[in-house]
Amino acid sequence: MTTALETTFANPTAISRHYSFLPRHGRTLGPGEAVSFIGDPAGILRRGSHARTRMRLEAMAHAIQLGQLSVVTQRRPVLWDTTLIVPKALRVNSGSVGGVNPDYSSDLSVITTTTTSAPTTTTTAGAAPAAPTSPAASLSGDGSQANISWVHAGTGVSYFRIDRRYTLPGGTATAFAQAATVPVADRQAYIDITAYPPGTLVEFRIAAANAQNVLSAYTSTVGVTRP
Repeated sequence: MTTALETTFANPTAISRHYSFLPRHGRTLGPGEAVSFIGDPAGILRRGSHARTRMRLEAMAHAIQLGQLSVVTQRRPVLWDTTLIVPKALRVNSGSVGGVNPDYSSDLSVITTTTTSAPTTTTTAGAAPAAPTSPAASLSGDGSQANISWVHAGTGVSYFRIDRRYTLPGGTATAFAQAATVPVADRQAYIDITAYPPGTLVEFRIAAANAQNVLSAYTSTVGVTRP
């Protein structure tokens, strides 16, 4: 028996929110709902390239700043399973033993000592919502942030997804990657505060998503050049 860091991400708001940066492929948490992972926040969000990891950390920090997310890290007792080819950290969870990859590439997978049957539920994805319209991008007065806006164009929207790419001076454009999600109840705007070298072109596109994470078509691309 030893101890390990456990990080809990919780939705402190009164509405359901989707956190795209959480393993794996994002999580939707209801009001007051929380999810826990073994590891520190940086390790849990460390997947793929350094740039993608940085985007996830920035999205998490932005959600905390807006009061849309709370993050608590504390030590928990764990067991270590050394019998597997790929070692896993083990944690007792509600009478079952849960395994977590120590590199945090996957989240809690329950290995139960007793078998129980859960009811089968079927969720329909639903139709894709209408795409947002009128995307726009502008710089703040000192050029330190990009202000992105759009118009909500339909019903059945749970949140908006903002993708971002950038082109360094004299370079080629990166691929679009998710930068953030914005709940539909909040606003139709996003502020990008990422620091870039002068002359970098930063571009954005926006899609709407329903509660089952089905995306609309993307808007046209808008962008700003950082001074």
